[in-house]
Amino acid sequence: MGKSKRKKTRKYKLNTSLMLSILAIIISLGQLIFTMPFVLKQFEKVELKATEIEFSKVKNLDVLNTSFIIMNTGENTADNVELQIRTFNEDKVIFNPDIFELIKGDNTSAPVKNLIYKCEAIVPNEKVRVYIKSSYTNYLDFYSIDTLEYEKPISLPEYQYGPTIIYLKHSLGKVNIRRKDSLLLKEVVY
Repeated sequence: MGKSKRKKTRKYKLNTSLMLSILAIIISLGQLIFTMPFVLKQFEKVELKATEIEFSKVKNLDVLNTSFIIMNTGENTADNVELQIRTFNEDKVIFNPDIFELIKGDNTSAPVKNLIYKCEAIVPNEKVRVYIKSSYTNYLDFYSIDTLEYEKPISLPEYQYGPTIIYLKHSLGKVNIRRKDSLLLKEVVY
């Protein structure tokens, strides 16, 4: 009788070990699945959007303004937000509010440069306006355009070298950027 009890006890321990191993694998797979960006997007509901909103020239000045708005329309904070902007060399980039920090810039002699900015977080309902101030004359020369008429749309250049947003992303993935199909220059008086 003593031997049969040992066999039963040994089988029971083997089954318990097997069950614990299977449970550990299931938990690990669950953790892996629920930490994937696609799945997190479904639960986190971070809705970060970027939209081009303005293309204007300052009256009587050689200043061309391009602006974008980045907003979080979701229910949760967008973390580790990264933004790449392509500008002409002399362009100035301004953020309102000033929450982005330049982390990488080009130091080349090329006429355009790529700038990468980062911010820790954009909270729900927060809006960040990105202003890019360029030289109107340099813009026309670069794209070989004679002139831009106010309130008359022209098609965008085949390749948009600047000023433009190249990409926007956060910890859960890239963000779709809404761009205009054509340029409609507006006159602004300061």
